[in-house]
Amino acid sequence: MECESASTNNVLSLNELIKEYLGIVKATCSSKYLESHGSSSKHLVGYFGDDMQIDKITNKNAQAFIIELKDNVQKGWKTYYRNIKVLFNYAVENEYLEKNPFSNIKIPKVQNVTPAYLNKHQVDEICNLIENDVLKEIVITTFYSGLRLSEVCSLK
Repeated sequence: MECESASTNNVLSLNELIKEYLGIVKATCSSKYLESHGSSSKHLVGYFGDDMQIDKITNKNAQAFIIELKDNVQKGWKTYYRNIKVLFNYAVENEYLEKNPFSNIKIPKVQNVTPAYLNKHQVDEICNLIENDVLKEIVITTFYSGLRLSEVCSLK
């Protein structure tokens, strides 16, 4: 009996891989997990096309896709990236690919922006402009306690 290597007859299109993988996810995972992987797959197919042979996706292609994904899906792109990585790990585990093209992607670091805070002088200037004493007390309480607007509104 002859074994097939990952680079011969086992090559799938992106659409075939996604259908197979989502079938397994549907049978074994939650509906939210399935929904998340389905959304990730739509972005992948939108970029590469559903007829793309999975062995033709290179690390360079994958990197370009992730950069575009990051630009187009600013909230949630990391989840999509993780899901796509899992999809291609599945392809490697089932010997459709020898290596996951998404495994060595360099994700750009996001700078942490320090939130801006008001100092005591700025709070005093704001309070001097407020004529209503009750409102002034609410403003002072909010600034010095760090309460959110919804938390201030729920105070009795």
